[in-house]
Formats: sequence, C-alpha cells, structure tokens
Amino acid sequence: MHHKLYLSLNGYSLRCLLSIFFISLLFGAFRADAQRRKDPWSTYGGGGNGSSAESGYAIAVNVDYDAPAGILANTFNPAPAFNIGVLHYLGNFTFNATIGYHVYNPKQAVFTYDDGAGGTGVASYDKYDVIAVYAGAVYNVQLAGTTRFYIGLNWGIYGTHYSYAATDQFSSNSIDLNEEQLYFAPKLGFNFILSGNISLGLEAKYNFFTPEGNSDTNPDVGTYYKSYAAGLMLTYKL
Repeated sequence: MHHKLYLSLNGYSLRCLLSIFFISLLFGAFRADAQRRKDPWSTYGGGGNGSSAESGYAIAVNVDYDAPAGILANTFNPAPAFNIGVLHYLGNFTFNATIGYHVYNPKQAVFTYDDGAGGTGVASYDKYDVIAVYAGAVYNVQLAGTTRFYIGLNWGIYGTHYSYAATDQFSSNSIDLNEEQLYFAPKLGFNFILSGNISLGLEAKYNFFTPEGNSDTNPDVGTYYKSYAAGLMLTYKL
C-alpha cells in the first residue's frame, strides 16, 4: 500500500522552518564533532557550579511506549515509537530536531455490527501509521550530581495513514486516508550521565495532533487526537 503524505499550503512555512532547523542542527553537530572537547561533558552542570548551563551537540535515540487516548483508544492498541534526533545545548536550554515512526495496530481488525434492520455488517480497520518530523525545546534544572530535570515542548508535523471499510445490506463504504497533521506535545523528564559521552534519559509526553486542511473537504479537520508516551532516551555527546 502506498503511503503518500499530502502536503498542504497551510503547512508549507512550518515544514520549511523545521527543515532549516533540522539541517542547521545537523551542520552544527558535525562541526562540534570535528572540534570536540577532550571531556565532552565538561560543561554539564556548568562545570560543577550548580548550574544547568551546557553547550555543544549530541545525537539522541529514544524508544517510547505510545498509548492512544480519546477517540483513537477505542480502536487502536498502544505501540512502540522509535525516534532519532540531534540535540543542541545552549545555556539552560536544550533544542532538538527529531524524526520518528510508530504504528498503532487495531484492537479488532475485522468485526461485525448490527445494521439496524435485523441484519449484520462487516467492518475492518487497517493499521494507523505515523511518521513524525518535529522540533522541540526544554528548560533544564540541575539536581544533585550529574542529574537534571527538564520541561518543555515539541512541535511539528505528523504524517498519518489509515484505512477503514464497512459493508452491510444497505451500503458499502471505505476510507483510505493520508493526512498531514499539526503536532505539539508538552514533555518532561530526567537525564543522567552514565559515563564518557553517554547519558540516559527518562521522558514523558502528552501528544496532541490535528489534521490540516479545510473542513468542507475533510470532516476530521478541527478534531484533536491525543496519546500518552513515556520511554528511554540514550544520548551520545559530540
């Protein structure tokens, strides 16, 4: 099945900004790698002065347990979500540019329903695919030792695809829908230095996403979907 992500003019500026931000972080990360410090964590915690000030770049990989909520929770199961991104540390702030992917599988792929006239119909759901492209920022608060707490926000785009079909004695209908959805998510977490260039994070997010477009042609426009996500993030400091 071909998964085309339809791009609307309304999201053009946002996509450009995300692309520029992502490329800038990648370029900066490679420059940082070429000029890396002997101790890549030497500025972590402000060099031991109790601050959360930081500088430099890192590569981050995280795996989440993503559980759909609200409307989606009635139909789809939780799923693992995989993300990879570039981090840029700037003072007490950390910025990220990230891409990710996850798939919600239906709780019941095929089921029957009452058609209201003494008969039954058959309905089926396909999986719900999500390709995520987003940026983010957090504010860091230094805790004891090499541990810090952070809180912030992600924003960007979800490219989603799902299909649905139903047939009974009165009608047959089907939907095969590719959507570009605006995405944002408040997040918080903890980060711990393990050794050398490696740190481990624990992060939780509350994801919101809503379809772009015109409600005259897409009845889903104006609907907010949501999910809860929590997981581990492994970071390699450049």
